Amino acid sequence: MEEANKTSARSITPIDSFYNTETDKEFFSSLDRNYTNAKSHKRVTSNDFQYFKIESSPAIGNFCSNCIRLERSITDLKKKLQREKDKFEVREKHIRQLDTLLQIKDKRLKEEELSLASERQSLSYEIGDLKKSLQDMQQDRHQTENEKKILTRENSNLVLAMKKAEGRIAELQKSLKKYEDEKKANEDSMKNTVMRNLEARENAVKAKESEIMLEYQKINYENELIDEKNYKLTYFEQNLLIQEQSIKLKYEELSSYSNELERTKAKIQQEQRKFEEETAAQIANFKAKENSLATQEKAFKSKLSMLDLELDSLEALKIKLHEQKVLLDKEINNYKNLQLEIIREPMNSSEMESESNAYNDEKERYIEEMIERLNEEEIKFAERVNGFKKTEENIKRDLEYYKNRCEELEQKGTSKDYSQIVDIEYQEKLISLQAKEEELVNMENHLNKEREDIDATADLVKSLNEDLQEQKKVQDEEYERINKEKEKIVELLKKQEERAKTLAQKEQELMSFHERLIEMEKKISQESAREDVINSPSEHDFPES
Repeated sequence: MEEANKTSARSITPIDSFYNTETDKEFFSSLDRNYTNAKSHKRVTSNDFQYFKIESSPAIGNFCSNCIRLERSITDLKKKLQREKDKFEVREKHIRQLDTLLQIKDKRLKEEELSLASERQSLSYEIGDLKKSLQDMQQDRHQTENEKKILTRENSNLVLAMKKAEGRIAELQKSLKKYEDEKKANEDSMKNTVMRNLEARENAVKAKESEIMLEYQKINYENELIDEKNYKLTYFEQNLLIQEQSIKLKYEELSSYSNELERTKAKIQQEQRKFEEETAAQIANFKAKENSLATQEKAFKSKLSMLDLELDSLEALKIKLHEQKVLLDKEINNYKNLQLEIIREPMNSSEMESESNAYNDEKERYIEEMIERLNEEEIKFAERVNGFKKTEENIKRDLEYYKNRCEELEQKGTSKDYSQIVDIEYQEKLISLQAKEEELVNMENHLNKEREDIDATADLVKSLNEDLQEQKKVQDEEYERINKEKEKIVELLKKQEERAKTLAQKEQELMSFHERLIEMEKKISQESAREDVINSPSEHDFPES
């Protein structure tokens, strides 16, 4: 009984019992006192109910205090059990709702997996279309290579550039194959490696941006080189203008010299009339004229030497023009290589196209200016040749006149000595004039050769212009194809990014849902642990009656 009293004292707490009024406490304390004094079951008398409400307890008049406590503890436990049952029913309802939500989410995930599978199939079809387009590109390039093999050795650089382009295309194909293999290998572990792929793509984009910056620096460096070359060309053009002005001055001097020759002809005619009367005076005047002619011959020789120097300078200019042509060919090849490198980079196609078109327009303008200058030089050389021809005709006329004059003097000569002197002098003059004739013929041949060289350079410039136009057309077609491919690639990348984002969002939702489930499980486990703790002492409260 003492053990029962101890357990009953432990079981009735102010939290679990409904009978916690002051009268109840006094009543139970009085019962304890009577119980300890009597040490046996004692009936409850009417005096014990002085401060106790009879309505609050069932028929207590026939029970002892210990039994009453046990009954009240039993009623409290029954109420607790009902509360716990209600709680468990509510929890079961929540768990069923969570099960339904989980089933709905499973269905959604299955639908999303089906949509992802369909998207993968569409991506595989798109990749097959891209492969077909690449094969068509390869076939077109093979046809262009077969056509270029028929061309001359000058197009060998273009053939090498196309071979380099084919190598790069093969590299692209290899990279595509590697990408496909990696894609197939990573399909199973797609959900776990999405963030890594995104980081790798960001790094690749940064690397491409750095490569694009390097290419921009290369283009700027090439533009600086072109500006330097243009400056040098302007300098050479100024030198050409100065030389043309000097040549014009020399032509004016030659015209004055021809006028002087005509004047001398008139004087000689007057002297011929006076020759019969004053032979001695005519001989003296003739000697003076010979001296003047000798000085004029020296001046003419000096002018011819100056013309030779100018022709040498023109040849040097030709060599420089040829070197510039070679440099232009190299720049064209470099530009083509840059265009073929742009195929690997899907960024800012419109800006690159505008820059390349501006670069081509500048080159075309430069070539047109060169053609105009060459045409002007052809006109100037033609004028020079005509002037030399006129001077040659005048000299021939002078030779014929001197020959006739010599014959007349031989016929009219009186003394043998005088005729011998005149013959010697005129023979010397004839020899000098013949030498001048040969020099003029050589000059004419040299000018004709220069004219042929200029014609050849003009033809080369025209052919270069035509080649540039054809290359521009081909480049425009290639740009259109490349832009279409870039658009397709950009669309694919956007789709992949959107899919990666959706997958990341779904993974976040799954993680959050998983965390919620874990929290719910923790709460349920905590509540069950608390209930176990609460229920553990109540099992020992039932003594043997």
